[in-house]
Amino acid sequence: MSKSQVLEERIKLISGLHERWKIGEELQETKPSKRVEKLFEDSHLQEGVDSLAREQKTTVHKIKLGILKPLLSEIDNAGFLEPDVNYVDWCSGKSFLAYAIAHLAGAPVTRVDVRFPRSYLLERYFPCIRKYDIPFVKFDLATLRDKKPSPEILRADGKVAYLGLYCCGSLPDLIGRYAQLQSSLPDLFAVVPCHHGQMDFDMSTLASGIKLSEKLFTVLARAVGHMQQSDGYRPVARKAMEIIDYVRAENLKAMGYNARIVRLYHPNVSPFNNLLIGTRA
Repeated sequence: MSKSQVLEERIKLISGLHERWKIGEELQETKPSKRVEKLFEDSHLQEGVDSLAREQKTTVHKIKLGILKPLLSEIDNAGFLEPDVNYVDWCSGKSFLAYAIAHLAGAPVTRVDVRFPRSYLLERYFPCIRKYDIPFVKFDLATLRDKKPSPEILRADGKVAYLGLYCCGSLPDLIGRYAQLQSSLPDLFAVVPCHHGQMDFDMSTLASGIKLSEKLFTVLARAVGHMQQSDGYRPVARKAMEIIDYVRAENLKAMGYNARIVRLYHPNVSPFNNLLIGTRA
């Protein structure tokens, strides 16, 4: 079979699965939250973001404000943008999400990542961040593959929410696996996956109640690699991404969550625009 024939067969497979599982009907559009819109009018927030954008010689858009709004709206719509919720910000990086949660909800946040930047620009431009409890924990979720005991990152009474903005590759699945290893599941799971093409089969299936074959997994992951290319295969790449996220949502349901996939914003903002969100049933 020629390369072009193999490609056509894979396109048919992906399109067929997408149609058979009615994934287009499963995707929901984000619903704006008036409360979040009002919170983002905060003068300290606006001044800080403008200053940070100038310092970084970038735009306010790249500070992820436009992405944070719909994400926080969905968290608010689920009833979890409250001061009595304990948040874990996975794959925290520069901590934009952690800051927004702490500032807007006045809630404790624990940042988790493999590494953190040396300078915390957020603290320079948002001095009020210092009054919130925002510790950071260095932890590599990939170590879960070795089946070693996982550290207890957060000890808290009350509600717990696991959040993640742009969690690459298998990280969304590993966050689910980490949740399974705790004494109780978090009350909210809200993660935006990205770069599905970097997924690792062994790591992604650690938490899976519903398994894809390794062959199909590889076909889908490779197809998503065309998402950021202008080679005419972007539509099928998007379908492959949506199939992966659909299976992830089904796995959350198997764990005991009321789970769904929400399209946060237009693909022009970012092609990776699906939110996996689940509340404990």
